[in-house]
Amino acid sequence: MFGGISVNRFRNASGTLVILNTVLYIAMVMFSPRGVGNFVYCKTLIPGSVAKYLLFGAQVGIIVSGCGEWFRLFTAMFVHGGILHLLFNMYALYYLGNLVEYTYGVWRFLVFYFASGFVGNVATQVFYRSSISLGASGAIFGLAGVLLSAGFRSDTPIFLRPYTGAALLPMIIFNIVYGFIPGSGINNAAHIGGLITGMIFGYFTNVPHYPISLRELSYRLRYRDFWTNPWYRNLRREFIWVLLGSASVVVVVIAFIALVPSSVRMLNALRGW
Repeated sequence: MFGGISVNRFRNASGTLVILNTVLYIAMVMFSPRGVGNFVYCKTLIPGSVAKYLLFGAQVGIIVSGCGEWFRLFTAMFVHGGILHLLFNMYALYYLGNLVEYTYGVWRFLVFYFASGFVGNVATQVFYRSSISLGASGAIFGLAGVLLSAGFRSDTPIFLRPYTGAALLPMIIFNIVYGFIPGSGINNAAHIGGLITGMIFGYFTNVPHYPISLRELSYRLRYRDFWTNPWYRNLRREFIWVLLGSASVVVVVIAFIALVPSSVRMLNALRGW
């Protein structure tokens, strides 16, 4: 492996995310209520046409701020508005995600992905407060931002050069410009917020050039001088990334757990209870 940390337990996080997004979309199509009318939730009149998206975690700024449903800033990354929306995003996630994960390792990848998606959704909260927002594109643009900035670092591996830096600019510029076209229905706040976050990560994060397993890292933690010995500086850095990556996954899991009672309340509102 040229770069990244070899962690056998989570060898393909990007592929796992593709599966999770797809499974959630199938569940939404199969189990969402049909033929519902407008309803009131969180003192807000909600169109019945978006009920299924909200039940599965989509974001609406008024609900996030008005009812304190912060968890939608994370769950919205997994909800998609249609099969084409899902297919385009999952193709981009699989392609860019594998590049980033292969190069930086699973734990950095998880931090890049979820942090970019979160910042993109916060930007959506600011600029499109009354609109529904859903999809993984903010997080995916974060991965593109990582690779864009990586092209301007001297320690980026040679094999990665054709996929980084200026090589990504046409794709990024096209999508950003297209998002500003009236009627496109594209959330450019999430795209730009995620992109900038990823660019910051990519510019300031070094590409690891040595493989280390999670088992070896846990073994080295037992050394008394782990936190003081200069020889273990890189290992300490990897340990921090493991903590951050693990924490990001835990936050997403908590967000979906918090979504459950919200969805129950929304179902009751749909039924007029």
